[in-house]
Amino acid sequence: MANTQLLAEMVELMAILRRKKTQRSLCELRWERDDDLNTRSPQAYKLVHDFDALSEFIRHKLTRSDVRLAGWKAGAVVFYFAAEVARRKAVGHRLWAIVADEFPDRLRHYLFPNNHPCPELKEWVERTAQLLRLRDVFDEEEQKSWYITTHLQFGFTQPGFQANLPEWLCGQNIPDAVQRLLSGHLRSASFRELWGALQAYRRDWIAEGDLRKIIHNSPWVLPEWEDDLVRLSREKLSLADVEDDDAAADSQLSPIVQAPRLKWNGSDPPEFVCEFADLNALELREPHYHLMAQDTRVATIFRQPDGTYRADESELRLPADKRQVHLNLIDPEGELHSTHQFVTLWEDAAEVSAFDECSGRCVDVAKGRMRRANTYVLILQPGLKLVPTSDEWVLLGKPMRCRVELLAAGWDPNSTYVADGDGECVWKPPVDAGPTRFVEPPALEPVRIECDNRRRSIRLGEAIRPVVRGLPSAAALVYVRLAGKPLVFDAQSGEVATVTVTPDVARAGLTFTLGVRFPADTSGRSIIRLKRQVNAEITGVAQLDAEGWTKLHATEVITARACRERPICAFLPKAIGAQKVVVMEGPHAVRWIGRRSVRLGKTYGTGAPLVIRRQPFNCPSDLLTIAKGVYDTGVCGSAIDDQAHENGVFHIRLVQACAVSDEHRVVLWPCGDPDEPITFSREAIATDNGGRCWSITCPPEKLGRAAVAAIAFRGHWLGYSCVGDPADLLAWCNDAPDHAHRIAALVRWFRLPILLRDSPQGAPLFSEFARNNPVAVLSAWLQGYSLPCGLVHDNSVERRQIEMTQLRELFLGWTPNQEQATAIVHSMADNDEDPLGHAVLELFGDLPLLAGHIMRLWLRTHGTPQGCPLSKYVDVIRLQFVAKFVNEGGASITTADLLLRAAETMRADPQAPADEYFVRQAIVDPAIATLAGGTLTREQTSNLSNALQLASFREYLAMRVLEEIGKGDAPS
Repeated sequence: MANTQLLAEMVELMAILRRKKTQRSLCELRWERDDDLNTRSPQAYKLVHDFDALSEFIRHKLTRSDVRLAGWKAGAVVFYFAAEVARRKAVGHRLWAIVADEFPDRLRHYLFPNNHPCPELKEWVERTAQLLRLRDVFDEEEQKSWYITTHLQFGFTQPGFQANLPEWLCGQNIPDAVQRLLSGHLRSASFRELWGALQAYRRDWIAEGDLRKIIHNSPWVLPEWEDDLVRLSREKLSLADVEDDDAAADSQLSPIVQAPRLKWNGSDPPEFVCEFADLNALELREPHYHLMAQDTRVATIFRQPDGTYRADESELRLPADKRQVHLNLIDPEGELHSTHQFVTLWEDAAEVSAFDECSGRCVDVAKGRMRRANTYVLILQPGLKLVPTSDEWVLLGKPMRCRVELLAAGWDPNSTYVADGDGECVWKPPVDAGPTRFVEPPALEPVRIECDNRRRSIRLGEAIRPVVRGLPSAAALVYVRLAGKPLVFDAQSGEVATVTVTPDVARAGLTFTLGVRFPADTSGRSIIRLKRQVNAEITGVAQLDAEGWTKLHATEVITARACRERPICAFLPKAIGAQKVVVMEGPHAVRWIGRRSVRLGKTYGTGAPLVIRRQPFNCPSDLLTIAKGVYDTGVCGSAIDDQAHENGVFHIRLVQACAVSDEHRVVLWPCGDPDEPITFSREAIATDNGGRCWSITCPPEKLGRAAVAAIAFRGHWLGYSCVGDPADLLAWCNDAPDHAHRIAALVRWFRLPILLRDSPQGAPLFSEFARNNPVAVLSAWLQGYSLPCGLVHDNSVERRQIEMTQLRELFLGWTPNQEQATAIVHSMADNDEDPLGHAVLELFGDLPLLAGHIMRLWLRTHGTPQGCPLSKYVDVIRLQFVAKFVNEGGASITTADLLLRAAETMRADPQAPADEYFVRQAIVDPAIATLAGGTLTREQTSNLSNALQLASFREYLAMRVLEEIGKGDAPS
């Protein structure tokens, strides 16, 4: 009876430790500690928190009769023990045999016959998961549900991470349970923090000491794993991230739909039909997904009772007025699934696209496979028509305005052709025997097409004036077409009307089709068709949105959501060849890309420019500018919405519907108002469009030039939207020095794009405020002071990484004066005996150069504490710094060690690692020289900015700064 009572107390303890959380995992219950509960039931408390004690209890004290009497409560404890065994010993897909070995024979044969849970135990565990609200997948397929549910209780196993952690952190073969804990309805904030920290440390974005703190406080790892996790996170650095390896990523993606087929009944607009591919090959996990074509939901995919997936329609229907469609999967939480697919419906650059009416499949007209006995549907570019004209035709909607005609069976290959507006033949259907190989007359070989002034480089979106040259005197120019569309031209001079180089034109390669009448032709052709490409490179960047491919302007901004969800296509200079180039968001390397269309993935959204460079370092100029800044608007649809305010009502448009709860708030901060922001609770928030638009009523005079409104949940930021330009808000900050601390705190919480610049080479707009009010900004970013209205900063590892990037950019190349340095020290120090030491230790980990300037200025005026020799004082600071930030598991580490680690991570070019000489001579030595008044060149500043993203580099720079300061003499 005592054991059954103890089992009941353990389960009761688990339920209490669950507290008010929604879904939990067993490892999270074990981690929570409560002295009061320990007093109430010390033996049960010890068994829950001490695995060795629990193992001893299971092996020597628990009996079959105890299990029968306790029922599901015994099952809960058995499952808890099984999960703890599995996280320590399970290997690969071997689970239950390993778990069963840890039970004594009297329990093993009862609970795990044939090394699998017995039906009674399964029933008990399912009840436990329901009552304790544990993460589970019992509603999925039977074969994997128990395996996955067990692994959801701890994330990953010790043998698993010891064998595979570097590959997992690069996105390769991630275990199913880990994927579920990272995204979807089973995700865990604490697991995401751990995983993000491991990835950040692998990429050298955070210091080892920061990683160890997170590991130490994480319920997902055991204390004895710490050293192995730290070591393995940095192994096999040559492995590429899956998202950066286009070929590897494509090889792992299964299609969502099969090849499209055209359907048209002759009267209604034509449409394309795609049958769904094997949806079970897509590694789906959530209850349902929305299938999006660009920004429009076209289908929903549901998980069936047997664990398979089916769409709500048997086939996907897409209108024919778009040439290409990009398909995405969105889970119930609005997160993007890794699977996506480009579906090409028809070739926009061709004058004619032909589809077999019976099968709906596209016909390759270049290979002569059209048969007179078949009926075809032809999509003709604007200005073209079928001869003889069909009685069945329609026009596609804007912007295409292409003509769709039916070529009925029995057509005559001799008299059937497609003509332009002047009746000239531009295309004839190839017959069964295949096309006759056409040899271009030698007299027409000199014919070419050039841009005005024979330019060799053309920017996307630019207008050009093509000219046809080299026509023999006996030849006559009949038509000129580009991307299937007719162009106006002068037959005498060969000058062609102005052409705008759109993304579709650029993707077609700027290839013109020329119709030439040439009497000397003996092939029987009335008009000879020539293909000529302009000998010029096109540069620029396009993005696929709801309207198709559109040019991105270097003077406009882009949202982090658009970077994550919408593909871009970069038209790179020819000199790049097949080499990959890097996309940079300020100093942050987003990813490497080539000429293929890709999604950029995660960006910071700090307002920094988004550019393309050959490489991160030693790159004096950008190849292309994608956008002048990236904004992170969170759940809101756009950063700037000039239509958001009307008649005293402020509208906030969300990217997906969201119901207003009691814990939601809208926080409005008008430009020019130094008072606290205006907070609106649930009663003051109206919703429309199913929850996709939130509205608040505000006096118009409160808004001024601009205003920013953010949505908060329990004080945490969810997203923002502006009326007016956020740049106006940042400019206003400089005019309110009396409220600097309040302004700095709000700018941080609202996540305004503070690294936005007026020009690509200019300083961030917010840097003037930051450098005039360094105490306010450093206090807000590092200590979180002066935040009103119950608002709460996000202190996660990922957010801290972003915010430290902001600070480094704001203060890059800045030297404080004596008064500012003294004020910074006093604001950050809480040690009266050594205020400088405490202050610089707060700064050295993220702002080592600024800390060095402050240290020199302070020592020049105040000297060292109690007249301590400078060299000894600096050595004490160095030892404290190593213990706080570097912390090599207690091992000693030298400046040379840090230099080697930084060089290992950094890359001077895409192929070879940067060597120690480059790191030391090209970046660190010029930075150290600024302590004595030196200045940095533009390239040195860029190198330093990029290198400061790496924790090992910051540690190395800090050690060098301390060495430099230690060479001086303390003032008397």
